Amino acid sequence: MNTFTKLRKGLVNFANFSFITLIGMLTGVILILLSLYEFPDYNIYQHFVSALGASPGVSGPLFNSGLIIIGLSASYFFYNLGKHLKEENIRNKLRVTTIRIAVFSSISLIFVGIFPSLGKIIKILHGISAFSFFFSSMIYFTLLGYLMLKHKKFTRFQSYTAFGVAFMAGTLFFDWAPLLEWSFFWASISWMFYNAFLLFIKRVKNIMPIN
Repeated sequence: MNTFTKLRKGLVNFANFSFITLIGMLTGVILILLSLYEFPDYNIYQHFVSALGASPGVSGPLFNSGLIIIGLSASYFFYNLGKHLKEENIRNKLRVTTIRIAVFSSISLIFVGIFPSLGKIIKILHGISAFSFFFSSMIYFTLLGYLMLKHKKFTRFQSYTAFGVAFMAGTLFFDWAPLLEWSFFWASISWMFYNAFLLFIKRVKNIMPIN
């Protein structure tokens, strides 16, 4: 394989990763912020996250679209993260299980956006999807923190913050308050965006190594 072919393939992978993860997550966040802007009576101290999905006007569709885009981006992010977690002292079965749970959680988030809290039957589907998202998030963030702690290429900051997000998810099952739910929501997205950015930088260096 000549240098031009390697560079072309590298740039294609670079473009795919940057668009699907970073741009995708950023787009989802912008849509959610626009949803908040379009719902001036919304209060994060009184209303749960899902209330935006059932809000009037364009606020609801904006929020649900944002969740779907973030869920799709997160699925691709965790798929790529799984490749970087390969190491001799990490059991492959645990690594694969962790990534599968993370992808399942991302898909659950997508379904939260597909099934907003409207109507009796839709509310049930929404509740199942939301519970699956929060519960699986608590599990996979704990496992990711453990795997990153054992991996040489990941920092303790990445590991400890994963444990922190897992703890935030766990507190919801003891005190399901709107502010706690929002705190976990933004913390989980920030963690994914930060780590996706680090993988993005690593890929850039692999394509264009600095001597």
